[in-house]
Amino acid sequence: MRARRFMLTLAATLLATGVAAQDNYPTKSITLVVPVNAGGVTDQMARAFAISMAKSLGQSVVVDNKGGANGVIGANIVAKAAPDGYTLCFCYSGPVSLAKVSMASLPYDIDKAFAPITRVYDMNPIVAVPANAPISTLADLLKAVKATPGMSFGHTGVGGALHLGMELLNEQAGVRMTAVAYPGENPMVPDLVTGRLNAGLLSPLFAKAQAAGGRVKLLASLGSPSAVPGVPTVADSGFAGFHASTWSGFFAPAGTPAPVLQKLYGAIQAAAADAEVKEKLAAAGLAPVVGHTPEQFSTFVEQEKQKWALVVAKIGGIKN
Repeated sequence: MRARRFMLTLAATLLATGVAAQDNYPTKSITLVVPVNAGGVTDQMARAFAISMAKSLGQSVVVDNKGGANGVIGANIVAKAAPDGYTLCFCYSGPVSLAKVSMASLPYDIDKAFAPITRVYDMNPIVAVPANAPISTLADLLKAVKATPGMSFGHTGVGGALHLGMELLNEQAGVRMTAVAYPGENPMVPDLVTGRLNAGLLSPLFAKAQAAGGRVKLLASLGSPSAVPGVPTVADSGFAGFHASTWSGFFAPAGTPAPVLQKLYGAIQAAAADAEVKEKLAAAGLAPVVGHTPEQFSTFVEQEKQKWALVVAKIGGIKN
């Protein structure tokens, strides 16, 4: 009887302690794992959010870059971390969504390892063609592809949003362009400018700079809205409802208590409203996503997995 009373008392004490810990959260610094190397746009945005979030949370948010394996190394650290809100991932779509169809195996269960908190921005890639190509619109490009088998498009990541976004357009338009992978946008430019490559998927700011330099023409943004004035979206170019972008958001390990997730959500939304964060998002050509609740984000991530699984199935798998 005494043993039973002791166990009940212990359980009640542990429960009370756990509730108190959630109410007092955070009581120490938070690690924000960024699954890319330092210096790029994803890293810059993570640092902007981290600085602003610290103001709301009253604790420092320390960025920890863990690049490699298309983001899987960093995401795996978060997947295996304690679900207490002190280790988070500023993840782009790759390791938490696209990896399900683009990688043969993962060190974590992509469907169960994470608790989505909120999506904060989209990066909407733009379809570009050589400046001297006899093509001015997306319709022109698709017409040329139908008339000339073997036309190609360049992208910067096999199985990534740019690659699969163009494959989705191919599928919906009933055409087939050959995908050519490059290790970055700069290596792609010579082939695109000279016409050895018929089209390319470029990030908004890079696309804008290349067009301003007279090297390429910009036809359409795969996502919505376009970050470059005057460039229509694919959805506005005859493919209603079309949307393909790479995105970034915050994730916690699965099992993180709901009150903790809500505190983090509030701090992230406060950061999204911060003038400095908004300025940096605009300067990077990114489309802010505001007020995306954990429930909405969870649904969105699942829809992304299903959408890209269908695309990969229809194109017969990822070949290059």
